[in-house]
Amino acid sequence: MERYGIPIIRSLNTGHYWGVDVRAKVLEAALDELEENKLQDKSPVLVLADEMEERIADVQFDRV
Repeated sequence: MERYGIPIIRSLNTGHYWGVDVRAKVLEAALDELEENKLQDKSPVLVLADEMEERIADVQFDRV
């Protein structure tokens, strides 16, 4: 089963996808799926919700 983020990551420029979740296991599974779909070169950023505030200090988003 493909996650919703996979087709979005495919369509975006490199480094323009941020995924956030409260569960580390979900992010680990997402990393596996990125590898399966050969999308690591798109450099998506996957972040635990607890770490989000410190990770976005200097980041601007077009859409959320």
